Amino acid sequence: PVLAKKSVRPDRYAAWTEKRLVFDGTPLPEVAQVLEDNFGLKVTIDNPALLTKTLSGEISLENEDILLQALRDLYGIRITREGDRLQFR
Repeated sequence: PVLAKKSVRPDRYAAWTEKRLVFDGTPLPEVAQVLEDNFGLKVTIDNPALLTKTLSGEISLENEDILLQALRDLYGIRITREGDRLQFR
């Protein structure tokens, strides 16, 4: 095994204790996984062009609507919701 020294930003790892999400060039499929893991939603990405989009910034973990609105505003994503299922187009 190879050991390597790596610097980390502790604020990223402690963000969950303050009920916030921190994204740093996070690919949209990973953001979708965060929605699934934290809010119990099932996300489908229908537009292949969205798979290459990334997100950076901090957002409250208390309300998924804030994150969904940010995705709409940043990337013009059309998001449809039926119960716990989201579709990104």
